[in-house]
Amino acid sequence: MLKQIISSFLWPKIKLGKEIKGGWFLEGIYPKIPHRIDLVLQNKSKEKLTLFLVKDTNRKSPGKISRNFNLFIDPSVKNNSVIKYIVDVIRKKDKGDFLFLEEPTYYKKHPIGIVFTITHKCDLKCNFCFNSYDYELKTRNQLKDLNTSKIKEAIDKFYNNGIRIIILSGGEPLIRNDFFEILDYLYQKNIYTIINTNGTLINKKIVQKLTQYPVHLMLSLHEFNDKDALESTGRSNVFSRRKKTINLLKKNKVFFLEYVTILTKKNINQLEKIYSLLNSDLKPNNWQFFRLFNANNEKGSRAKEMQLAIDKLTKLNKEYKVNFHIVDSVPFCVHENPFKASKVVSGELHDEHMIKLVTDPRGNIKMMCSFQRDLGNIFSSSISECWQSDFAQKMVNLEFTPKECSKCSFVNDCGGGSRFLAYTHHGSYSAPDPLANFKNIKP
Repeated sequence: MLKQIISSFLWPKIKLGKEIKGGWFLEGIYPKIPHRIDLVLQNKSKEKLTLFLVKDTNRKSPGKISRNFNLFIDPSVKNNSVIKYIVDVIRKKDKGDFLFLEEPTYYKKHPIGIVFTITHKCDLKCNFCFNSYDYELKTRNQLKDLNTSKIKEAIDKFYNNGIRIIILSGGEPLIRNDFFEILDYLYQKNIYTIINTNGTLINKKIVQKLTQYPVHLMLSLHEFNDKDALESTGRSNVFSRRKKTINLLKKNKVFFLEYVTILTKKNINQLEKIYSLLNSDLKPNNWQFFRLFNANNEKGSRAKEMQLAIDKLTKLNKEYKVNFHIVDSVPFCVHENPFKASKVVSGELHDEHMIKLVTDPRGNIKMMCSFQRDLGNIFSSSISECWQSDFAQKMVNLEFTPKECSKCSFVNDCGGGSRFLAYTHHGSYSAPDPLANFKNIKP
């Protein structure tokens, strides 16, 4: 988890998997917590260069990298131009762009990202859409979104509050006519941008624009034929359109592509077929799976379905040599072997946004999508005020975890499952997740 967070901050000059000056590219970032971080670079000749960033432990106050870290270079490689380039990039970004160098405890007090919901509107009507908790799908396209000026004002406030990762979400963010003006503004701010899209509005012209930026695309892929997609989205040829989009993105060398799949009963049974895409031109950089919530006519994930998903993901990850996860809060004890579940369920850090917050299209700030409880509004509250609120801090510090979980060795990773679903099912954030089976708890 931390490695993924750290990777996101090397923006925009040093980009994961992309060449930098001198033909070098960033191969990996390895945190040696709490005192050292290694940046490993490699050129086309497979020559490696390692930069060691070592924290000066004599300094008591956190701050600029040039004050708090000393830079050491792997003596086996002598390439002064690339070394100077990396050093210059790092030291010119003293004003907070390199917050990834802070120790993990920093993020208990400071969120690093925002899911910025920039529109209600969408061209699809997915019957499992989690946004049905926020508004009726039938009326979503009638609601008024923030204008461009307000969007930019919100981005300024995010940036000034230390936010360096923004996920543009919706609705469908590409439905906005000013989308590329917003994207360009984020790029100018040096904010790592992730676009959560259903992929159906992307054509050749849009792909050519998108790939001018080092953006990270999260593309919805819940069904794997047009018939199933029509049933769940209300639109024809959705899967075919998504395949065309993916081929365009690949051809134009999109910076980073991952798929997002909500685990329904139907696609859990088809996981073997889904994974076969990894042996095709449709292979993504990453794949995230999500738990199904109660929404519209869809009932949430059942225990048996989640157990089957965990078993299949474990087997298929091993077979295809990948490491794909369920990135919602799923209680590990839903499975008779919580250790097995822990290998494919990311847990509380993702679902309840322990490192990031969410805004709805009105600028209201929440702990996660669909939460009815607002922490404030971006136009009248600071991010730090929202993050330091009593409710947010209790969520961050897992104080709502059910008492039954205190004996479990996985409590800090699992957090008892989803606090949102605990509340919607039982009226209390401290109640058990509906999928929890405490008989499976391992001390």
